[in-house]
Amino acid sequence: MKGGRLCIGCRHHLHRCTAYFTMDVILNLREMDIESEFDASGNPTPEFLSNIIQAIIQEYGARASDSEAFIYPELTASNCVFGFKEPVRLLQRVSEWNGSIREQFLRCVDAVCKISTYGQLPTTDQLPRSKSPEMYSMLGATSEMNDDWYDYADHAIFLEDANGDRTFRCVLQPFDLSNIQRDPAEYAIVTVFPKS
Repeated sequence: MKGGRLCIGCRHHLHRCTAYFTMDVILNLREMDIESEFDASGNPTPEFLSNIIQAIIQEYGARASDSEAFIYPELTASNCVFGFKEPVRLLQRVSEWNGSIREQFLRCVDAVCKISTYGQLPTTDQLPRSKSPEMYSMLGATSEMNDDWYDYADHAIFLEDANGDRTFRCVLQPFDLSNIQRDPAEYAIVTVFPKS
């Protein structure tokens, strides 16, 4: 199970074997010109959440390679970590980000190689078939490890890169970490749901 989160659409817990995928997105609200709005109780307003999800939907649609892929068009406060509201939690998630990508990769390698003797590679007969769930997960984990974002990646960073360009990528670079640590209040991590 991925973090115990619930799908907005069906309210079931999310995991890879369902039709639902989750994608955690790190973004800078100031860079995206999204004004933070909270009600008297400290909860994000529906308009604020709508502005965030609409911006992500627009950017995702412009960059997704699968023409039928889309982001589920709702966002709830429970699927967001705002740096100005929860800076410690945001910084903790950011500090674990790249490690979680590496751990995901190792889990996939283990799933592919679990049928072999410890310390040995599987034989070609022992490898999973092409298009199997294990191979799909391995392909995705390898892409993320290589900082190649894809339509159903678990990790997405939508921040300006070293050249000032903003596109989806997966791995946090040292300058990203430095910028986030310097001013976590400008950042958010939101969980969205890509579908096809």
